[in-house]
Amino acid sequence: MISADFRHEVLGVNNAEDWLNVAGECAYAPYNVFDPDFIERNTREGSNALSVIVYETSSGKPAAIFPAELYTKSASLIIIRIAKSSAYGGLMIAGGYMREAGSIKRYFYENIISGYYRCKAIDMVEVIPSPLLEIDFPGLTHAAVPFYRAEAEINSLLYTDLKGDFTEKLGYNVKRESFKGMDALKSLKVMTGSEEGAFGLLKGLECGKAATLNVEPIPGRVLEKMLGSRMVATVIAVSGGKALAAVSYSCRGKLATLHYNASTPEGKKSFVNKGLMLWCIQDCKNKGADYFVLGNGWEQGRDKKESEQLERMAFFKKSFSTSESSTFRFSMPLTLKGLLAQAGNRAIKRR
Repeated sequence: MISADFRHEVLGVNNAEDWLNVAGECAYAPYNVFDPDFIERNTREGSNALSVIVYETSSGKPAAIFPAELYTKSASLIIIRIAKSSAYGGLMIAGGYMREAGSIKRYFYENIISGYYRCKAIDMVEVIPSPLLEIDFPGLTHAAVPFYRAEAEINSLLYTDLKGDFTEKLGYNVKRESFKGMDALKSLKVMTGSEEGAFGLLKGLECGKAATLNVEPIPGRVLEKMLGSRMVATVIAVSGGKALAAVSYSCRGKLATLHYNASTPEGKKSFVNKGLMLWCIQDCKNKGADYFVLGNGWEQGRDKKESEQLERMAFFKKSFSTSESSTFRFSMPLTLKGLLAQAGNRAIKRR
């Protein structure tokens, strides 16, 4: 029986090393599963934790992990509890157990999704698979999604292929302007997110960006969390005590990921925003990354106006993209509330 072949434990203090071992042996594991802050948050949750390690019963060796945290949101006037990854997730299987992927997926579905998560009153499970699956291992996406039925939202994944001289793959204008911006950076102060005053500068940039795009600014607590992360690096170009541009990114193994970027009109005019972005991408290439993920190709806003503003934000990312792939968000309702929320969201998108 499948249940006799595997067992599971919730991520905690005593098995954190097993978690990291599986992550290190999984070819498509994204940066966030290695994040010490993520692991610490889960170990503090105790009995309420949702991240799970699957072990082979006979050997006692860890075979797979599933990163998840509890989110609550209002969907169609219903408050639902969602188990989802804070960034990229899915079922991550150690290389030595890929032949058992089908059995591990079945065990996870029957014992964790249909068992443990239901007992925790989870209404829905959401998964956005690692970009490395879509780029390097598209045939393994089915193994990383631990559902047999789910609703999938498709989007495009923008990324820069860093193999070889990636600047030759960029468009003429963005390459020329980025090199000009890098020259401009030589006369500016480039500070890191850990330096004193970084939060104030970043918050000012974000407020200006939100006002220009006519959207709500990112809350200060989110910016503070990003600056305090041990996995995310932030660099800010400063002139005369004023921030001109900022970029936040992570890099681990083959995959680098853009988390945030913003600039002022002055930063755009002098191409400092593009120079800083190119500097960060080059830094990731120097650290061994093969891909720099820029984000989704399109975002749907709450209305037509917001969708247009989000499209403007995506235009900058598209200028640095050399490749594009499909990406998916999978969601599976576990309760009636989850089903109603999913149906309500579907109806809103059809308007």
